[in-house]
Amino acid sequence: MQSGIHVVLQLTGTKGRFFTISLLSQLDMQIFTRTLPALFIALLLLSFHPASALAAVLERVTKNIEDGQDAFSLLFEGRSKPKIFSIGGDSPRLVFDFPGARYPGPQKIAADGAVVKAVRIATHQNPLKTRVVFDLIPGRAIDYKQEFLEDSQTLRISFSNKGEKPAASSPAPVQETAPPAVPAKATETASPFAGPLLAAKSSSKTTRPTVPEDASSSPAAARLFAYSLVTQPTGGDVLRLQLDSYASPKITAHEGEKPQIVCFFPRMRLAVPKELNRPLSGKFIQKVAVSEQKKPAGIQIVINLEGGHDYDIRQVFVKDESIFELIVNVFNY
Repeated sequence: MQSGIHVVLQLTGTKGRFFTISLLSQLDMQIFTRTLPALFIALLLLSFHPASALAAVLERVTKNIEDGQDAFSLLFEGRSKPKIFSIGGDSPRLVFDFPGARYPGPQKIAADGAVVKAVRIATHQNPLKTRVVFDLIPGRAIDYKQEFLEDSQTLRISFSNKGEKPAASSPAPVQETAPPAVPAKATETASPFAGPLLAAKSSSKTTRPTVPEDASSSPAAARLFAYSLVTQPTGGDVLRLQLDSYASPKITAHEGEKPQIVCFFPRMRLAVPKELNRPLSGKFIQKVAVSEQKKPAGIQIVINLEGGHDYDIRQVFVKDESIFELIVNVFNY
């Protein structure tokens, strides 16, 4: 006599969705004693195969010097195709996100190289991904190349000053719509998830062009009709803006004991009734203040955050509903 056992595995997709795969295995019940405890043991053994066991693992990151250039080797067990983007400014960074990958090693690796100051690494749990941040020396134009060695399951990344010909060319980093986060200083405790995130986490569903500055060539100004703040069951805060068309904010982050995010929507008009235009607060968001500006024209949203955290912040625009969302989570080590 044979009996079927239905095994259900959950896998995390690239955009945080869950896919259910059903496997049907036939067991010859004559192998087991026909008792309830035996069947329980069989089911218990099958339960020790969680979806996380399928995740790739970044085992270690090592620094090398190749022809006087900074180079790094990332040794993997399994494969994870990275999403790459760069961040400019006073603290330039090159960021590699490895979806579905874990990392058990140290969170900071000193580099002190000609181009790379340090490497910061951490794993984000939901959705699962590992972020590798290369902190670069400011004020320089930098090239990089990457090469994956199949035999050793190693990703090799090398850096050079622009103008120095790298050993091999590599595509330029994808400039994605970057949901910013409140970055911690680049110290031992600074989170690799502090700083602008890739669109999406990436949270933004599509990469969008920046709204043109020239009012004569830009579309009609969007309007803000309502806004609300919701705390998710997982603990994060979601600031939701109801608009009448697509709008992309200019976002800046301020560090310190009282971290702050400022979102500015150029040329947007405020259509919220005065009685509904009131400050909001959530779990990590202490205060949201919305105001209409005249010079430059637009809407400014100031978000005061609770201090002492490394924040993971994403932005999402729901096209069908013209809803802009700013999702604020704390990154837990």
